[in-house]
Amino acid sequence: MKIITILSSATFCLAVLVPGVVSAFEVTDTSAYQLTETTSLFTITYEFGYLNGVAQLPILPTYGSTIHTNQTHLSYELSDQSGEVLPANYNTVGVVLSGANINNNYYQIEAGDRQTFTLLVIHNQTGETPDTLSVTSFGHRAEVNEEVKYLEVSDEQLLDYQVTLN
Repeated sequence: MKIITILSSATFCLAVLVPGVVSAFEVTDTSAYQLTETTSLFTITYEFGYLNGVAQLPILPTYGSTIHTNQTHLSYELSDQSGEVLPANYNTVGVVLSGANINNNYYQIEAGDRQTFTLLVIHNQTGETPDTLSVTSFGHRAEVNEEVKYLEVSDEQLLDYQVTLN
């Protein structure tokens, strides 16, 4: 019984001190539609928040797989049915939609709060037809006890951040 109490106490202390442990982020919905012969719409809806820290998330995503460090960012790519990534072009536009407060051009989630976000991407085909939208990197800013950290969603967790046309 004493071991269970010690483990429970250690887990609670770790959760309070490390924001990554108590982060609440999960994909709650995905959708993909072929709107016309040349236009596709993709959405990924997710929830995000920290029990004990303030988080900032991006409003405008970028196309590509560039890894950003110490930045708040969300990058995505489109791939065809064979899995080949489509080149970046001006025929794709993305935005993250949310009712969260905006502070310094980022969505801000206060400690203990949880907000819903939707990555919306519209692609107008000029040749290649996209089949899958995948988030390639997702970094956010967390502030706990006035200490700022830039954290990345893990590659394993990013596997949830994708959607394929039916």
